Amino acid sequence: MMKFDHVSFSYGDKAIFTDFSYEFPEGKITAVMAPSGSGKTTLLNLILRSIKPQRGTITAPEKIAVSFQEPRLLPWFSVEENLSVVLTKKKRPGVHATIKEIIADYLQSVHLEGELKTRPDALSGGMQKRVSLARALCYLQIENADLLLLDEPFSGLDADLHREMRGLVQLAAEGKTVILITHDENDLCIADRCLRL
Repeated sequence: MMKFDHVSFSYGDKAIFTDFSYEFPEGKITAVMAPSGSGKTTLLNLILRSIKPQRGTITAPEKIAVSFQEPRLLPWFSVEENLSVVLTKKKRPGVHATIKEIIADYLQSVHLEGELKTRPDALSGGMQKRVSLARALCYLQIENADLLLLDEPFSGLDADLHREMRGLVQLAAEGKTVILITHDENDLCIADRCLRL
């Protein structure tokens, strides 16, 4: 369950959430849209427990896959290592597929199959975003996470890649609870619900 119950949060005198309640539908994609500075990233940080509400309660799963607005790749690791470093399981439960095989599949899905040994500083910004997305989807699948958080995962991609990555998320996250933070109205095509802050 992913639920906000009468949550209030402020930065100093600036109220971001006041008595905010919302339950995200399980197994569905919810797009979150709002102007800049309206609390989208704060919402994500509250879910991740990196900040705490001043009032109210938040019910969130323990296992959360996340792709941040900034790729947040470890510069001393290769692309392959950046995907595997967040994983604890050696194999996908019930399937004889190694982590390396699943990582390779996701990198192929984001058109980065030739970059396994490349370090992040040799990649463009759009390529780094796709590595971050692939990492989140790997974690979602292998660790069987209950929630996928995506903060502007398609920004900086050209129209064709944007559309393709949207389809990848829809397919890979089927049956999972997804919160998609976006500015792009076109992303609503994969959402079951839209929350406008």
